[in-house]
This record gives sequence, C-alpha cells and structure tokens, in this order.
Amino acid sequence: MRTALVINTLSGRGRAGFLAERAVSQLHGDDIRRYIICDGSILQPMEQVLRGVERVVVIGGDGTFASTAAAARLLDVPAALIPCGTGNAVATALNLTPERTLDLLAAGAVPRPIDLLDAGSSTATFCVGIGMDAAAAVEVSRAGLRHWGKAAYLQALWNARRRYLSWPMKVVLDGNLVFEGYLWECLVMNAANIGASITIAPDARPDDGLLHLRVFEGLAPSLFKITAVATNAARTGKDIGLGSLYSGRSVEVSSDRRFPVEFDGEPSAPREHLNVTLTPAALRVYY
Repeated sequence: MRTALVINTLSGRGRAGFLAERAVSQLHGDDIRRYIICDGSILQPMEQVLRGVERVVVIGGDGTFASTAAAARLLDVPAALIPCGTGNAVATALNLTPERTLDLLAAGAVPRPIDLLDAGSSTATFCVGIGMDAAAAVEVSRAGLRHWGKAAYLQALWNARRRYLSWPMKVVLDGNLVFEGYLWECLVMNAANIGASITIAPDARPDDGLLHLRVFEGLAPSLFKITAVATNAARTGKDIGLGSLYSGRSVEVSSDRRFPVEFDGEPSAPREHLNVTLTPAALRVYY
C-alpha cells in the first residue's frame, strides 16, 4: 500500500522520530513516502504530498493533523493519527494513543468515516470553541506556553479570565433562535469530550450526523469554579453540568463585537459572525 508518513519533528520533544521508526516497522510491506516538517512550517502543499497515496499516517499534534486532514479529505485518502503533540485534543476525542493507532495499522483495520465541522475555509474534527475557551487558546500561543503541557491551559485560562467575562451574542440553531444575551462560552462539538476527558456533549459521536451545541450563559464564573467543575467532570466521567445543550446540523453565532474562535484547540481570527455546519462522513480515519 502506498503510504505517506507526515512527521512533525517538533512534536513530542523528539519523540516523533522514535514513533516514526515504530510506524515504519509496522508498515514494513508498504511503499512509504516520508514528508518531514522540520520547523513547524509546511513548505510543500499537502495535496501534492498526498497525491497518489492510498493512506496517510500523521505523527504530530492537532495542527499537523488538521492541515493534513484537509488535503486527505479533498483527495479521499484515509488518515491515521499517531499523537505526540502538546494538547492532542483530536486524539483524545477519538480515544487514540500512539499504541492504539499502531495496533490498528498492524491489524489491517478498516478506516471509518467521521463527520466534520465546517466554517467557511476552516474545518474542525471535534470542536469549534467560541468565547473563553478560544481566548485561552489564543493565550497559549501568545504567551508561548505550549511547552508547559496541560498546565498551559490552566495558565492561559487564568489570563483569559482576567481579560474577559462575557460577550453579547445571538445563537441560531437550524434557523431557530436558541439564545440571545451574554454568554462566556459556546462549544460546537462533534465528540463527547474535550481536554482531559471532560464531558461536554454526552451523546455526541463523531459519526452520528449531528453537531452538538453547549451554550454557557451569563458572566464567566471564577477560575476556581471553572477548574473545580472541570476537574470533577474529568475525574468522574460525568457531564460537566453547566450551560444548555442542543443538537442539530448548523449553528450561526453573531455579535456586535469581535469574539475569539478556535478550531480543535488552534486559535483562529476573531470575528463578529460564524456559521458552522456539520458535514456527514467527510473524512475516513483509523480509530
């Protein structure tokens, strides 16, 4: 099988190279085309890298997978993710570890289709965050906290909480107004969990044909409360228990002032309007 191996050498503090060798040993019968990202920059169009291959194996984090998945979707190439980034949010949503992905490849598993969240030229695998979560993603990048690992999110959330309390927003789901007023967080989900197994949309699956929307109304609570609630949810596996939950196929969020946005933990440009639509069975993934 013709396989493209996309390796981000900056991921995992050098672990990417080790995982790449393990992947090569698992795929010993494949015709492997390696593409190495040495400095975090993608110098060659990913469509060109993937043209003519039968599958792609990504060794890196959320950003590397996102850029590769966009081309894989366009060319209908199934994708595997061997996670070794900082956040690994996509891997968490799909219950993937390096060992599990390697086992799936070794066993000759068949890739399964997953839905994707589309917002114009941007796409998310499992989550589009609006408000506080997105502001924290911006802080992680701005303050150079990525090397802190999971502690980076708490520090970034603290920084974001000091700057923002809420945004005046209108939220429309499938053409119906579901919220208008001040909110501090809005999460559009294509999976049940984010972060450290924090349950946001308990019934969500990446192949259920629905997006799941959680709206956190009012002013942002204290960082202590946010941390306590998130920690308890991660520890118990129960629903986070805040905000209102909806499901549908498309959501439109608008405001009279620009709000922060993130796609799978990667910050995007602030905007006053965002339309997110679920596209069913858009990408085939080994998970």
